[in-house]
Amino acid sequence: GEYKLIWFEWANNQQILLSVRSHASNGEFSFSVTRLLLVDIESGEKRSVFSPKVLRRADWVPQLQDQIVDLLSDDPDHILMTADLREFVVPDVYRVGLSSGKVELVKRGRPGVLNWLTDRQNRVRIGVFQNETQFRIYEQDVRGKNWRMLWEFQALSKDYIDPLGFGADPNQLYINAYHRGRLAVFSVNLNDPDLSRELIYADDQRDVEGQLIYSETVKDVVGIHTGLREGYVLWSEPHRRLVRSIDAALPHTRNKILNFSDDEQRIVVLAENATNAGTYYVLRRDENRMTEIAQRYETLPSELMVGNQLVEFSARDGEKIQAFLTLPAGTEPSALPVVVLPHGGPISADSGGFDYWTQLFANRGYAVIQINFRGSSGYGYDFMAAGLQAWGLQMQDDVTDGTQWLINQGVADPDRICIVGGSYGGYAALMGAAKAGHLYRCAVSFAGVADLKAHVRQRRGFLNAEVVKKIVGETGRDLRARSPITKVDQIDIPVLLIHGDEDVRVAVDQSRRMYRALKKSGKEVRYVEQKNGGHFLSTNEQRLNALLEIERFLDRHLRQTQ
Repeated sequence: GEYKLIWFEWANNQQILLSVRSHASNGEFSFSVTRLLLVDIESGEKRSVFSPKVLRRADWVPQLQDQIVDLLSDDPDHILMTADLREFVVPDVYRVGLSSGKVELVKRGRPGVLNWLTDRQNRVRIGVFQNETQFRIYEQDVRGKNWRMLWEFQALSKDYIDPLGFGADPNQLYINAYHRGRLAVFSVNLNDPDLSRELIYADDQRDVEGQLIYSETVKDVVGIHTGLREGYVLWSEPHRRLVRSIDAALPHTRNKILNFSDDEQRIVVLAENATNAGTYYVLRRDENRMTEIAQRYETLPSELMVGNQLVEFSARDGEKIQAFLTLPAGTEPSALPVVVLPHGGPISADSGGFDYWTQLFANRGYAVIQINFRGSSGYGYDFMAAGLQAWGLQMQDDVTDGTQWLINQGVADPDRICIVGGSYGGYAALMGAAKAGHLYRCAVSFAGVADLKAHVRQRRGFLNAEVVKKIVGETGRDLRARSPITKVDQIDIPVLLIHGDEDVRVAVDQSRRMYRALKKSGKEVRYVEQKNGGHFLSTNEQRLNALLEIERFLDRHLRQTQ
């Protein structure tokens, strides 16, 4: 099959590492296969990081070949990677030579340990073990001895711990764990027999999670990259001053530091907001100037885009739910056609940043509401846990209640509302059509789940199968009761289904079967299958195809004259 680019990273000044993914199937399951390519920027030559010779020596071809553990910044010609070259699904850690292709075993894997973490001195120190829903965090000392368990917890429980990385001190480990019901950053001294936690950073309003930011000049962790509005949280005072100066220079955007040069004199900043799809700047501190270097979507002028507002409504049981409301340019918030756009995940959240679906719909005259229903991440443990095995129940009611609230506010024209979503959002769109069809004129599901029982069954044979059960549900009868495919009789509005035939997250069969069931019952339905399409509209052609289909569908059903 064809390969799609997932991410890229500088290996050194001459070479770039590219992670690519293709689709594979063994008859029963579809899955992703990844490779890591090394590209020479002068010659353009590219080759796989694992040489054919190395792979010939292995007993099979590892499915995932792009798992980097450490880029070894002090050694530009080597990286540390994990791969199960020796024993199936037991990843060992290897030191891989970029020019020689030589692979040398650094740490033998252990059954169940799927992820490894190094300290700042590039020694393998932490192993994360998973067996179904049980997790354990193991540690070995700087000499590679004394393997011991630090913590043990169940997936999606309050005892959750995520090792984030080390400080300059090889015994100082930073972790994510719950503090007063919200995720926070702690530091743990591994020499302390009690492993007591020192709170480094917490936010009363939000979960704080993400990747550590390590400063080469301070030689310590100075903050964390989050996926949220602000992009990062910094706690060292000199870095907070730096952020204040960047925000003063770019006052209207959410500004995210992407990269520091080692001396921190040059900094790459990404500035974005709802109306700016992303502008990259280089700040030269020694010259005190900032230069624009690139834009994410050059042909999308910001004057075509509109901002959004954070709104809050009460669900039927009184729980406060947040949402982002985007109004078309130059309109009054009154009797507008509306697209209700529940997010995927479902353990994720809308953050109010640039979103091309929202901007397209607003540009075409629709108001858009993005609801962070129960089960969304970022709002603390209880809010997230309220979504576990609650698909189609309270989570769905929150979306319905948000729609009703928009009608009550007078913003929505009650006769011109459509529910649109991808992945879990596609499921929510189909369930909305079945459970609250009186509110919606039409429904669009991109890569949505239609049959929960089949979806859970399809994860069999994957390492996260039991975790999926914890999120979606376990008993067949319950799963059937919460599946749109069993509620076809209740769906009386037009439905548009779009699905990629190489989707490994949600099998294409979900939409094929939903289409057949709707068709058989004489319902109004259109199905578009994208050839070589995955779960994430990852090519421009697929994006345009899906968005044009959705645009035409909305135009047909939400036009003024009905």
